[in-house]
Amino acid sequence: MKFTLIVCYETDLAKVVQEVEAAGATSYTFLSRLLGRGETGRRLGTEAFLGFNSALLVGCEPVVAEQIRGRLLALRRRRKRGLHAFSWEAEQWL
Repeated sequence: MKFTLIVCYETDLAKVVQEVEAAGATSYTFLSRLLGRGETGRRLGTEAFLGFNSALLVGCEPVVAEQIRGRLLALRRRRKRGLHAFSWEAEQWL
């Protein structure tokens, strides 16, 4: 099993979820209104640093994780703005 963390602009979350579902993922959790700083700048929800980030956590089989990766790479090329994903091996305990 793979565990994938996807971080995006809050305004892009619906499109990211659409791509994740199209890749075959059936289970995920998303976190919204996240604050932080990255290579595209700060997202602090203030007048000086507008907006928020969102994160999507996906647990899936490796073949689905690769499908997600491919779809997100294409989305990132089209959108040309903050979208990051990280994946690692996971072991289901319960």
